[in-house]
Amino acid sequence: MSDAPLVKSLTNHLLDNPTFCFVRLDRSPSRELSTDYEFIDGFRRVRAGKSTCLVSHGYLVHKIDDLIDSSSNIGEPSIYDLFWSKPIPDNFINVISKYDKVVFVDEQIESSSIGSFILPRLLKANGRIEFEMICLAEEYMFENSGRDGLIKEAGITDEAIKKSIIQK
Repeated sequence: MSDAPLVKSLTNHLLDNPTFCFVRLDRSPSRELSTDYEFIDGFRRVRAGKSTCLVSHGYLVHKIDDLIDSSSNIGEPSIYDLFWSKPIPDNFINVISKYDKVVFVDEQIESSSIGSFILPRLLKANGRIEFEMICLAEEYMFENSGRDGLIKEAGITDEAIKKSIIQK
């Protein structure tokens, strides 16, 4: 979960609609992101942009948003926080299929990343869409250097994200 208001929305939803679900909470508090969303939709637009959109969740949404704030000449990408990933909301596919390019940024291995299970539906909605997945390699990592260390070691870097945004 990306921030405290989102956790509160989830808690209220589960109290009203008891069901089994998996929730991943970050260790550190995060600043509040966009509050203009309906929890039941399962996603929110954190930043409105033009032809490119970045899709992530949790911790990395903050890193991406901070990167865009601190960077110049990389364009104006949209950022979406997908907090309800299974099942993928149909409306989410409709929203992101309108972009020219979708970049999935995830701290999971590619075969279990958000892009791997969204991509088939996205391509069905828009077979000409350009996409990129920035995620962990399909390999066992022997040392746990902490979250930021693993993310950097895996190539999920500011440079990789910037490169995926800049239009060729």
